[in-house]
Amino acid sequence: MQNILHNPLFRSAVRFAVSVLVTDLVLLSLFGPSPATLLGSFAVAIHIYFLDFDGTFHERLIGHSVAMVVGAVAVLLGVLCAQPLWLAVVGALVVSAAFAYARLLRGYVALSAVGLPGAFFLPVMLPATPAQAPQLVAGWLVGSGISILAALFVLPHKRTGMVRKHLAGWLRAAADLSQAVITGKELTEKIAALQNQRDQLLDFVASSYSQPGAASKRQRALSDMVAGARWSIPLAQRLTPMHPKDPTSLAAQSALGFEAAAELLEKGNTSFALPNLPQDRLDDLETLSKQPPEILEAHYSVRLLSIASMTQLFRAAVSQGEKAPLPDVGNIEPNKPFTVLRQNLRWNSVWLINALRTGAGAAACVLIVRMMGLDHGVWVVLAALSVTQISLSGATGSKAMLKIVAGAAAGVLLAGLFTVFHLPLIVFVILLPFIAFAAKFATGKGILWAQLTYTPYALANFAVLEWPPHKGLEFERIENIALGAVVAAGFTLLAFPNGVSSLLAKLQKSALTTSEQLLEGSILSITEQKPLPAHLRAHTLDRISAFETAVDAAYLGNKSPSPELLERENAMEKSRDFLIGADACIEIAQLSKTQPAFAPIASHLAVWWKEFITVA
Repeated sequence: MQNILHNPLFRSAVRFAVSVLVTDLVLLSLFGPSPATLLGSFAVAIHIYFLDFDGTFHERLIGHSVAMVVGAVAVLLGVLCAQPLWLAVVGALVVSAAFAYARLLRGYVALSAVGLPGAFFLPVMLPATPAQAPQLVAGWLVGSGISILAALFVLPHKRTGMVRKHLAGWLRAAADLSQAVITGKELTEKIAALQNQRDQLLDFVASSYSQPGAASKRQRALSDMVAGARWSIPLAQRLTPMHPKDPTSLAAQSALGFEAAAELLEKGNTSFALPNLPQDRLDDLETLSKQPPEILEAHYSVRLLSIASMTQLFRAAVSQGEKAPLPDVGNIEPNKPFTVLRQNLRWNSVWLINALRTGAGAAACVLIVRMMGLDHGVWVVLAALSVTQISLSGATGSKAMLKIVAGAAAGVLLAGLFTVFHLPLIVFVILLPFIAFAAKFATGKGILWAQLTYTPYALANFAVLEWPPHKGLEFERIENIALGAVVAAGFTLLAFPNGVSSLLAKLQKSALTTSEQLLEGSILSITEQKPLPAHLRAHTLDRISAFETAVDAAYLGNKSPSPELLERENAMEKSRDFLIGADACIEIAQLSKTQPAFAPIASHLAVWWKEFITVA
């Protein structure tokens, strides 16, 4: 019982069930059966079913409040674009493309971009008139307001705390690994323990409905820690025991850094002073400059461990609003939102291509629905938006379409039981929260189950809001969903005939090539004193960023990492390793110019990374 109460999906499903029932009753008492009531009820689905933000009380309050305001603006835009038809089509193209493109910002923005387009399309599909705008906006605000109260006070999220707990376990395993490097004992076992903790963390993140959000600097830092854990094993596998005569304490300081990061995540503070790992690394060089070559060769893996500890300690401190020394090696500072949006305005961007095909698909749906005069046409568009998820291959995109249609069809058969038994309104009211609970809880089971359970919920909700039930509504739903899925599949085939695999391969090659060139150039700055081109690091960061954002996009439609996605992840790890190596070489090359004692270390470092390039 305790475990189920802590399950994020269970808690979210309870919130959805409660808010649906309360909102429907309030809206019916205020507006009666009307478009405003439908829109207000739809606001609950958007806030709790689609968004349901994680984070602190303050972050969730801000996130949902902003979504409420953006949704109200979307409703007004929908009313303004509803007539004439050409304006509705253009509006659908621009709005849906903008929301799809905004998803590359991840976090709260990515979640919002999934559901909020519905606030625009419902007025468009009515089509609404300007005279209806005040009541529609009022319905949206009432539904949003009740949803916000439910999000904040009905079994509120504890997911961020669970992510912190899993991360702390991984960090303590990293601290144990650091100690194993010092003693030279049980190194293989400690690497296996680290991998086990990493897998538990990633399983928890993947099994929930979203990654830690990027709504705030703290949440972004937490998300970056998860990414760091994901990429940790190749680094760990390169560790070797310290030389018995190695006099430095850098491995011990690294262990302290990992332990401090774990305490920061769990308690918000530490029981000891944070180690200054960048300074420790500089002091370490002073000590190493007096050591024989055999110690130098064994010691460099310790410096890599220190870099990892330094980076995770910095992120843990940021996630709690504390200060820590900024990592000086291999650091990729997250770009500002407008920079990210600008960088992806290029034809090889998965995000831009996806935004254009999403917009085109939504516009086509609006045109078809309005010309055919279909009732409940919003289902056509929502089905299309569900299909336009980014897939690695054309085959996975087709599977998604079939699952959506099959799930909806099965849901219609299930909902048909309502019709067979001719249930009275009070029974629908009583059953509605239970059906809503099942619909939300099934989102963790994949597209097929989500559609199978959401369809009975949608039909039962319509029955309560528009009693008596509209005859043939269930058949309209399956027809509309099938139409939207087919239209979206057509545009997906045009934009990504073979999925995004080929584009990912090109971006991967570019990231690996430029990062390897940067590392080779930095090695030459040591061995041959050749100056490193000033623009090369910035260009490398741009290529790595483009590749990583494309991989992020691929993950949106692939919750479980496929063999191909895992391969792409390995390539990301390699490009980041090259970056770390380049920064380390650049650092010591610069120090050697003013402190000749560091020259032997620089030489050994250059050889070490040259060998790594060959192996990689």
